[in-house]
Amino acid sequence: MTGGSFVWIRELDNNQSANSTNYTDGYSYSQKGNTWAVAGLRDRNARRYSLELYADNNHNDLLASSSHEGVDLIVSDYNHERQNNQHLQVLRSPFPGTEGYRLQYESGTEMLYPDGVVRAGSWQTSDVARVWDLPLFGGERVSFSLDVTSGNIDLGWALFRSNGGPYHAGRSAAVVEADRNGPGESEDTFEYTVPADDVYGLVIWSNNDEDGGYAIRIGENRTTLLEETPVNSNFSLAL
Repeated sequence: MTGGSFVWIRELDNNQSANSTNYTDGYSYSQKGNTWAVAGLRDRNARRYSLELYADNNHNDLLASSSHEGVDLIVSDYNHERQNNQHLQVLRSPFPGTEGYRLQYESGTEMLYPDGVVRAGSWQTSDVARVWDLPLFGGERVSFSLDVTSGNIDLGWALFRSNGGPYHAGRSAAVVEADRNGPGESEDTFEYTVPADDVYGLVIWSNNDEDGGYAIRIGENRTTLLEETPVNSNFSLAL
């Protein structure tokens, strides 16, 4: 129920997206794993829609909200919280137009590692945002690069850090973000000094309805050691 009025609630499956032009749409999702999750809202008219996450279907217990130009994000770290049903609400600002929005919920068991390996992926027009679990160790300084390898997608990305307990946050809570370049362009490389051991959440989103390919690299390339050649010696092993 919203503002004293009942609204339909639609359940989103993992990696499912929805389109609408309504301004009080209600959604829910059922988190089924101890991983990061993201709800992404791409607004087709800047600053018209915003996104809220609640713990109940009456929308009384607000967990997080986001009101950002272009793409709103709400991330949740279920590594530190039990799996649960969560409820999303889309709100519209009082601006004219009926361009609508696309909303997507995504979670899973995908993981990335700071090993310098280039990992390629594909992006669909129905995709708004994706999230990966990223284990990092305190004290390390890690580099991040995101390249568009095909198509005209306009990607942005951000890194999120939870507080070791139940954690839900909007896009503005990202510890570092890069979303400056346009369609078909690779994003700026950034570096991050990890403050503490944890599983961080890495989110990528698209600012437009395009498909294409991308490549992620986290950490520096590892140098392959040359194979050692055994030798015989009569010297003491202590040497």
